[in-house]
Amino acid sequence: MEFSRLFLLLLSSAFHINLSSSEVAIDFRKNCNISDGNFTANSPYAANLNRLFSQLSSDQDFNYGFYNISVGQSPDQVNAIALCRGDQKEKAC
Repeated sequence: MEFSRLFLLLLSSAFHINLSSSEVAIDFRKNCNISDGNFTANSPYAANLNRLFSQLSSDQDFNYGFYNISVGQSPDQVNAIALCRGDQKEKAC
């Protein structure tokens, strides 16, 4: 009787582990199209947005996977907050 309980427990544990490891990884990356949006082309806001994307993609100073940047002055200020995914290496971030 004790052996069958142990066997059933091990079998259900193995089944659970197998199911959890077969989950499909979800890709959370989004494409940001800066040519579309609710702003005027060639405006100070558009220039700040372009500067922000340029700095965000080239800056290597991520603080434990978090990043915060602001470009320009109000009312044309652009702000961004970024978070690296936990499964990505620092260089990929």
